[in-house]
Amino acid sequence: YYKPLYPISINKSSKIITISNSSKKDLIYYLNIIPSKIKVTYLGLDDIFTISKPTSFESLREKFGIQGAYILTVGTLEPRKNIKILINAFIKLKIKYNLNNKLVIVGRKGWENIDINNSFKNDVIFTGFISENDLKSLYINAELFVFPSIYEGFGFPILEAFACGVPVIASNTSSLSEIGCDACLYSDPFSEESFCYNIMKCLEDKELRENLILKGKQRLQKFKWEKTARETLEVYNELLNNTKN
Repeated sequence: YYKPLYPISINKSSKIITISNSSKKDLIYYLNIIPSKIKVTYLGLDDIFTISKPTSFESLREKFGIQGAYILTVGTLEPRKNIKILINAFIKLKIKYNLNNKLVIVGRKGWENIDINNSFKNDVIFTGFISENDLKSLYINAELFVFPSIYEGFGFPILEAFACGVPVIASNTSSLSEIGCDACLYSDPFSEESFCYNIMKCLEDKELRENLILKGKQRLQKFKWEKTARETLEVYNELLNNTKN
């Protein structure tokens, strides 16, 4: 459906708005679009992650059986989100270092079945889809947020984690290093060892954690819905002016 539709839309369009420079590069490479036709406009973060009150964490502990410290990840259970790599890295750390943390995975069931060794089933917690208030509470109380996705056009969970004051490890692919910049640690999404190394580094180094949290808060200032709206309006005004002329 989309394969024949995209070229028609692209040829008819005067301007294309996209959400990251990574997406812009993909549009140029795969669809042969002239770079000057594309405008990058970053998205903003919903107020719920900066203003609203999170759900009581104690109620979530009881609901999902979360005992002690935990590492958090967010994503639909599908191959692109790369949850299996993170689970495998987490289990390696449990075996090698006797890691006490749990791994909490938030997201809908997708088209990937994930089986976990019975010895570690109590250490990996799947919450399924949850409300944003519940999600905010899980972010705030996590020791670490890991986003192992193979491809993202933008990567909202990184910003959500920044807003909630949790250090972030992300994959070094697509738009993620563009969005996170120097406020994240980056791992090879196809390397369990890369995730193992960064997880232990972040858990053990308090100064690093505090530095990442501070940089995350600073990085958030670049992602405001008011800025998104203003830059989008500028594109429409430019097109209107060109039409009048």
